[in-house]
Amino acid sequence: DMDHGRPATPHHQERQHQDEREKKEQEQKRRKRKSSQHYNVNCPTCNAPFNALSARLPFTNHAHSTLVCSVTNAVMDEHNLPMALPNGNVYSERALELLAAAAADNNNNSNGFVTDPRTGEQFAFPEAVKKVFIM
Repeated sequence: DMDHGRPATPHHQERQHQDEREKKEQEQKRRKRKSSQHYNVNCPTCNAPFNALSARLPFTNHAHSTLVCSVTNAVMDEHNLPMALPNGNVYSERALELLAAAAADNNNNSNGFVTDPRTGEQFAFPEAVKKVFIM
């Protein structure tokens, strides 16, 4: 590290390290202020200890999100609504209809239930299913 052609002194190097630490602290304070302005109890990066993990990640600005069903790989929108099972897992309306039809075919009846593909839990369909609204 050279300063005007001269080697950096230990004092100069310590000052550089202190300046870097101060910049990092200022950035952390800025991020903390910014995240506290937009605090969301359901956001993992807004809550400790995940906030510390996300501190170095860049901020994103998504004006529009796209939800994709893990069963059908289809976009969930106003034509294929996202639907929540009582356990909180969300699938598209079309996926739940397909799962209910498959359950009815497998049991030779139409009891009207779906089996959550992630957990194996069974729920009444459509009674136990709720529409999900994204705001």
